[in-house]
Amino acid sequence: MENVAYILSKLRNMHWYSFLNPIVHYYIFTLNKFLTNNFNDLNLTRFNFISLYKLLQFAAERARPEEVSDVAIELLHDGDVFYDIGGNLSLVSLNILKKRDVKIIIFEPVPIYRDFSRLATAGYSKVEIIGKALSDKEGTEILHMCHDNLGWNTLIKEKITHGMVPINVETTTLDAYWRNSGRPVVHLLKIDVEGA
Repeated sequence: MENVAYILSKLRNMHWYSFLNPIVHYYIFTLNKFLTNNFNDLNLTRFNFISLYKLLQFAAERARPEEVSDVAIELLHDGDVFYDIGGNLSLVSLNILKKRDVKIIIFEPVPIYRDFSRLATAGYSKVEIIGKALSDKEGTEILHMCHDNLGWNTLIKEKITHGMVPINVETTTLDAYWRNSGRPVVHLLKIDVEGA
């Protein structure tokens, strides 16, 4: 797991011309191998240079997660439980983990964001990633995702914008998850689900 964190730290500094570097491709191969060895999802992501580069660039450019995580850090204490609903790349959770020793449950239904989060949080034992969308019922729904704005994905038909791609995602309810996981204490929830 430490190896995954080290690789991601090295790849965060890569540029478009890093495509020519065989070490970069070896690193990406190693990350994919980690996912394959540790998770058995049918829709497990196979990262390539372009997809990983795009995600790392997006993560580097985001400012808002720091604002949200700063508020959460003020409200949380070591040992608390934080729910990151609509985790995306888990940037809010990762910022919290730098300052607080908390258990974090991340809900992220988009496979490529879920699996990037698995890589990014691999060094933390108190993180659980649920690859489902929270909804008002259990089952499957169509989620629309935007390839141009990685933070813009929605279950709400009225919020669909041009160029969004529909994907089927599993859904659950917060009540169902809470009951099935033994009714854990919930100290703080962050909900970023584009209106859902």
